[in-house]
Amino acid sequence: MTLTCTIDLRVLIAVLFGLAAFGYGYNNWVATVTEKGQDRGYLSFIVALGVAITGIGFTLAVGMWELGLLFLICFIASGTPMILGSIHRYIRARAQEEIDARMEARDTLHD
Repeated sequence: MTLTCTIDLRVLIAVLFGLAAFGYGYNNWVATVTEKGQDRGYLSFIVALGVAITGIGFTLAVGMWELGLLFLICFIASGTPMILGSIHRYIRARAQEEIDARMEARDTLHD
């Protein structure tokens, strides 16, 4: 299958402006969430959402849902292992923190 697309320069400029505005606002939101420590365990989802919005912009810019679907499939293929790995690392780190806290409490009681 061969896909050919023509990109409308006005649409491309509008999409790029929209993505830049999204990126600015999203960055501010992420900074707030990070400062409050609310990003712990969710960073991979924050990144995935940003990439997904970029994919929507790409689809709008090229004007072909087929290319957007291809982008989505590629994104799922590369992103899923990263998200699952991030969740696994977070769970493992929290479990280790719990073990460390119990050992510290036990040591404190025995002193």
